Amino acid sequence: MTRFTPPLFSRMRLALFRFIHRKNPRIQVGEGLRLDCWLSIKGPGLVTIGDNCVVSALPGSAAYMTTLYTNAPEACITIGNNVSLVSARFSSRFAIHVGDGVLVEDASLMDTDFHTLDISRQTPKDETRETCSISIGRDVYIGARAFVTKGVVLEEGTKVYPGAVVQKSWPAQTLLIGNPAKPFQPQ
Repeated sequence: MTRFTPPLFSRMRLALFRFIHRKNPRIQVGEGLRLDCWLSIKGPGLVTIGDNCVVSALPGSAAYMTTLYTNAPEACITIGNNVSLVSARFSSRFAIHVGDGVLVEDASLMDTDFHTLDISRQTPKDETRETCSISIGRDVYIGARAFVTKGVVLEEGTKVYPGAVVQKSWPAQTLLIGNPAKPFQPQ
């Protein structure tokens, strides 16, 4: 079996990415990362990307990059092995964990509300690492324009259809659709 060689621009993006982040101990990247679009990592938290991951964009989409943002020093985003992030947007105040073999396609994962909805716009006082962290199991698919909110656990093999808003946890092999997301039984 021959090994896939990324296109020239992917290799150049990866070289530039590694150069820019070479002295940042808060960003850890495994072997075989392929950057078919820009990857933006910002914030004071820890970001770990596993082996053989692919970062790409949807053709014709205005979302031309993937973003992994940590909003606090104790925040962490952990991406497993063989994960595909297609114009994905992550924002973490606490923790977002993505298991192996996951596909996140033009979707958002946020483990915080950022601020209250009143005029003060203060940091929500009821948010904690235990209640807000997001965990995505192995081989989960999260479709385009889907949104995963704080405290959600999606177990192995769950599929989140495009446009779904996931506000609570679901067991393995669940098919989710709608706003709010509910189980879907194909006929």
